[in-house]
Amino acid sequence: MRFLVFTILLLSTFSKLSFPQWNVQQQVLSTKVFSIYFPDSLTGYMANDLGQVAKTTNSGETWTVISTGTSNALRYGFFHNSFIGYFVGTNGTIIKTTSGGDNWIVQSSGTANMLVSISFPSLNVGYAVGDGNTIIKTTNGGQNWFPINSPISTDYRAVHFVDTLTGWISGFYGSLLKTTNGGTTWIQSPVFTNQTIRAIDFPTHSIGYIAGNYGLVYKTTDSGTSWYQQSIVTGSVLNDLFFLNEDRGYAVGTSGAILYTSDGGLNWYNQSSGTNNDLYCVCFTNQDVGYCVGGASESIYLKTINGGGGVLPVELTYFTGQAENQKIVLNWKTASELNNNGFEIQRKDSKNDFRTIGFVQGEGTTSNPKEYFYSDYNLSSEKYFYKLKQIDFNGRYEYSNVIEIDFLSIDKFVLEQNFPNPFNPSTKIIYQLPLANEVSLKVYDVLGNEVATIVNEYKEAGRYEAQFNGSELTSGIYFYELKTGKYTENKKMIILK
Repeated sequence: MRFLVFTILLLSTFSKLSFPQWNVQQQVLSTKVFSIYFPDSLTGYMANDLGQVAKTTNSGETWTVISTGTSNALRYGFFHNSFIGYFVGTNGTIIKTTSGGDNWIVQSSGTANMLVSISFPSLNVGYAVGDGNTIIKTTNGGQNWFPINSPISTDYRAVHFVDTLTGWISGFYGSLLKTTNGGTTWIQSPVFTNQTIRAIDFPTHSIGYIAGNYGLVYKTTDSGTSWYQQSIVTGSVLNDLFFLNEDRGYAVGTSGAILYTSDGGLNWYNQSSGTNNDLYCVCFTNQDVGYCVGGASESIYLKTINGGGGVLPVELTYFTGQAENQKIVLNWKTASELNNNGFEIQRKDSKNDFRTIGFVQGEGTTSNPKEYFYSDYNLSSEKYFYKLKQIDFNGRYEYSNVIEIDFLSIDKFVLEQNFPNPFNPSTKIIYQLPLANEVSLKVYDVLGNEVATIVNEYKEAGRYEAQFNGSELTSGIYFYELKTGKYTENKKMIILK
């Protein structure tokens, strides 16, 4: 009998071994804080649900509460610089300062609906959105606001413009709209989720991210023409996004959720916030210093000075396993190590809780990537769980996330549907073989012409994963075909550029 190992694994299930460094700061405002904005490294503003604004001029060390002239809840802010900025809120509230918060002007929005998001792509041109289909625009720095027709009926939750003409708005039931003419007309994206989209951020004109309910995160690399779902690592509602560049970003949400990516959303990691309070807004002034606010009946204010990850004794980039000749081979890789003595390998099965089954020596301190392997023998056919315990030379330790592995009998040929599908430019194809044989895996166009050979070699029985890159092919429908001995099967896949 041959066996394979099937690892229930998403890239998002791995966590970086790190010490959390989001620190709860002294309370600044007494009630729930919805917004925080730092236009420079020293100057920052936050606002709460009583219409209060607080300002810092020393990177959040101390804050001064400022009178704004309104008691309406303030939901979101935007600042051009340390002097000129806006907050929007309930009952159509828009307040503006041109004096660094010394004075605030209550502007006429023309609506009584709650405003929840604001974006200014230039000093004079700005947009705000909110409940009851509300989309409003100004072309003179807020002296006058006028409504823009909404093509759908919904409550909007986010607006983001990359220039004065090009922008996105989002809201309930997966609504996502784009304009390329300053809001004169809107293009509605195909509905790919029914969850509320609460946050939008475009670090470049073409690369953007959206986030919302139940850990929803999607990414586009073609200015919103197509969107691809990112790995979900939380069930929390995500309220805000902040990207330092096209690769490194943060998302925050309910129950203290803080998510982090450093590779453009390929992997998202949970960071420890030190609170169970809901978080509504996050911002960074550089790659290390960041701020986050939220709360319930009372406010919560967090700060990090090392990107939320602390000193990384070990930066674990992946941890997985596979079956090879009746054994499980565990494989993990580190991007860097600091004071790393090594890894205890711990295993759990149906009869035993986690126990240490081996140890692999670490590299100590290195900035170079390092790959590790460990083989586990004499296993029966059942489900196993593995985790790593990384131990420093001083005895301090951290655990990786757990991976789950099933031993399953390989008793038939299988060609699985590629994932993702549609894709651009690459996709994954999984197939399994109950017998060793010559294997051919090829791609054909709709006319039956061969356009690519993925596999053409002798393979032992087992389960295999093949990557296909279609960057040299045009958009369209293609077929991939597996041939081995008398077995032939094909499936359809779609390249969408």
